[in-house]
Amino acid sequence: MVKLRAPAYAERETAVLDYLRKHGVATTDEVCDLVRASPATVRRDFTAMSQKGLIIRSRGCIQLAASAQQSPVSQSLTISNAKDEEKSKIAKLASSFVKEGDCIFVGAGKTCNLFSNYIKDIGHLTVVTTNITVVLELASCPNISLVLLGGDVRVGPNFIETISLDSEIEKGLGSLYFDKVFITVDGIELDCGYTIKNRMQIPLYSRLINASRNFYVFADSYKFNHHAFVPVFDLDQIDNIITTEKTPSVYLDYFKSHGKNLYLA
Repeated sequence: MVKLRAPAYAERETAVLDYLRKHGVATTDEVCDLVRASPATVRRDFTAMSQKGLIIRSRGCIQLAASAQQSPVSQSLTISNAKDEEKSKIAKLASSFVKEGDCIFVGAGKTCNLFSNYIKDIGHLTVVTTNITVVLELASCPNISLVLLGGDVRVGPNFIETISLDSEIEKGLGSLYFDKVFITVDGIELDCGYTIKNRMQIPLYSRLINASRNFYVFADSYKFNHHAFVPVFDLDQIDNIITTEKTPSVYLDYFKSHGKNLYLA
């Protein structure tokens, strides 16, 4: 007889949240059956989920917290912690670089989502993006022309994006030229440079850096001294970095000494 593997915490959390979205509430016994875990394990999960603001516990039952009921689009513009506050400051500063008539590319990630909210009233813009959340945010703006690059879709806690472009669209990128490109990365280290989680984005990023007058990276302080799976740019390749004063001084000193344009929100 094959013994079923008990789900890991991340899988259990996803299963519980999906169950709550369908049923509203759940008891400890119901969750034990759902995730094939002991009451002690489930109670520990409840504590962790409660501390993350995902659930509310009451008299042997749990229900979704308000923040967990939000869609990825609404969560993408919510400022809920210090990290989000940094992202918002970076996004606001970056919006000051956008001028009426610009053709810009906007990448994925929460900072880019917040950035889209700040550029609504600049005037006529052409915005090209892989970020479906950005499209939904800007779709009602008559002054903004939107182009969504199609491909495989990935949904995260605060974004919806296309991650691998259709071959014809990827070829077409070679004929586009942007006044400004704004992207985020997943990690930055002195040795590894800029890194991202998804290797399927490398062709897009490689084309963008060669098809723009000004290329900007959004980098909150939490991105530094961390690296993701895929190296995408050397530190010397990016001329414009928008970050905050919380960024470790060794990186601020590096950018300044290497002649990079460092913008502190």
